Amino acid sequence: MPVLRSLDSAAPYTREREPNRASFSRRRTLELCRCPSAVKGRYGATLERRVLTELRLLEGKERKDSSDDVKKVMRREKNRIAAQKSRLRQTQKADSLHLESESLEKENAALRKEVKQLDEEAKYLSSVLSSHEPLCSALLPQSSDILYSPHQGAFHQPHVASRYQH
Repeated sequence: MPVLRSLDSAAPYTREREPNRASFSRRRTLELCRCPSAVKGRYGATLERRVLTELRLLEGKERKDSSDDVKKVMRREKNRIAAQKSRLRQTQKADSLHLESESLEKENAALRKEVKQLDEEAKYLSSVLSSHEPLCSALLPQSSDILYSPHQGAFHQPHVASRYQH
């Protein structure tokens, strides 16, 4: 059984532990995207050998121009690798969006909890204030609470001090 290095961790990766063929295919795609010529294929052939094998299959058929066939095979192989890279990027983007969504949901829950605690604290402080108001002598209106401005004229009204000043 060949042992491959897992791309996600330092632990060795074996086919026996793979959850399904799709994950193995994604892993191979990632390996091919990083270094297509150095990665061994599934049956031991390098990427170039795979292209040559496909060309040999075309030899059995009549070919008008061999350079066109080579270009066609190379273009098909490049397109296959580009499609794998695109699918990989799409998967990575979906994964990152999922992680960001989970993070934002956790942050939202924490902020909602904090808002609830602050509301409860505001209600408590409001009740403490309302129970304290009747007992507080500083809040009772007295004649000294009325202050006159230094320039009293016919049109000036007296200013009443705020009842919450101490």
